[in-house]
Amino acid sequence: MGISSQWFSAREPYPINSPAWYLSVSFFVYILFAVLCRTVKNDILRRTIYFALSIIGYILIVKNISFPFLNIDMGRGISCFFIGGMSY
Repeated sequence: MGISSQWFSAREPYPINSPAWYLSVSFFVYILFAVLCRTVKNDILRRTIYFALSIIGYILIVKNISFPFLNIDMGRGISCFFIGGMSY
């Protein structure tokens, strides 16, 4: 998560190493997914959490929210990842 320099800044243009941003978002989402799979045993509850995270990610995108750790790019990563998880 610390490999990207864009975590704590407001919406600025990407730095030169934009692949680092993609990797850090993917890392965060995969860790979140692993924690959910290990801790939530009820399948219906797990799918409900996936849906809620997808909606939160969509809200981050649509409302153009830009907080540290919660911004448009994180919203894209969360919403797309968990929508894919629900469709599987």
